Amino acid sequence: MQISELIKTMRHLRSQKGCAWDRAQSPESLRPYILEEAYELIDAIDAGDTSEILAELGDLLLQVIFQAQIFSEKGLFGIGDVAEGINRKLQRRHPHIFSLEENIKDYPDWEQIKQQELKEKGKATDFASRQPDNLPSLKLADKYCHHLSKNPETKKRIPKQETLNDLLSGNITEERIAEELFNLAHLAQQQGIDSELALRNYTLNLLRKADQKGCQ
Repeated sequence: MQISELIKTMRHLRSQKGCAWDRAQSPESLRPYILEEAYELIDAIDAGDTSEILAELGDLLLQVIFQAQIFSEKGLFGIGDVAEGINRKLQRRHPHIFSLEENIKDYPDWEQIKQQELKEKGKATDFASRQPDNLPSLKLADKYCHHLSKNPETKKRIPKQETLNDLLSGNITEERIAEELFNLAHLAQQQGIDSELALRNYTLNLLRKADQKGCQ
C-alpha cells in the first residue's frame, strides 16, 4: 500500500500539475543523486543509526521510483517490471531453494547461472567486460586481484611487488604510481583487506585529527 502511494506521488510530481523541477529531470540528470544517496546510506549503516538508515533507504528508493517513472512515461518499463525482474532473478539464481525438481543434487551455482544469463542475452561473459565503468578504482583493482587469485591460469599476470624506496629511487611517472597503487591493492586483497575501505577509514581518521587540531 505504501509503495503504491509513493508511486502515485511520483507520478503526480511528474505531471503537468506537479513540480517543474521533477518534470525536467532525466535518467542522466539524476545520476549524481543516485550515487550521493547510496553513499549516505552507507554512512548511516556504518554509524549504526537506525533512524538514519530508514531515512536513507527511503531516499534511495525514491531514486528507483523516479527512474522507473521516467521510463514508464516513455513506454519502456515501469516499477512493476523492475520488481518482477529482480524477483525472477532471485528465484532463478537460487534453484536449490525455488526449484520444483527436488531430486537434483548438483545445482549450478550463482556464477554459473549468471554466465548463462549473459550468454542468453548475447553479452560478453569475461571478467573485464562485466565490470562497471564507474566502479571506484581501488575497488576495481581489488576485484581484479581477487579474480586473478581464483584462476591459476591468470596468477602470473599479477605484477611484482616493489618497495616504496624502489619507486622513489626511480623515475616517478603517472604509470609507475598507478602500478604501485595496484600492487598495494593486490597486497591488501591477499591479506583480506578491502583497500577502498581501508584508505577511506584512514583518510577519515586524518580528517578527524585535523579537525580536532583546528586545521583549515
